[in-house]
Amino acid sequence: SEPTVDDMKTLSKADAVDMYGEYFVKPVAQKLQLGTDFPVEMMQLLVDINIKEGEGKAAQILGDALGVDVTRGLYSVAEPLKQSFNADPGGTWDKVAQAYHDALQGKATGDQAQFAQGWANRTQSWINSNPYN
Repeated sequence: SEPTVDDMKTLSKADAVDMYGEYFVKPVAQKLQLGTDFPVEMMQLLVDINIKEGEGKAAQILGDALGVDVTRGLYSVAEPLKQSFNADPGGTWDKVAQAYHDALQGKATGDQAQFAQGWANRTQSWINSNPYN
């Protein structure tokens, strides 16, 4: 059954962490074919993109960053992402974070313009916190 407000009020931090892992991190890791040894910092960026933008747009952002066609969604970028990250972790981070920034700023028009500054802050924090440089 669906969780209730009371369920959320009594949810322990440990249970919340488990749920987050199960419903957000695990699906992204599986579709990108990333093992448990994949660096957590990069995984956090990938999960943030997926949660904020949804799987289809996340695949497009990663495809733009890596120069990859994304007809198969996240599966399309799995191998290119791993290859790029293994060859140049800092450069891959920079490309992915910048593509995320560009995607959000690109949609900050019309009724979405009100979110531009918040999105810029969010993505600039990723751009400025590259743990591999």
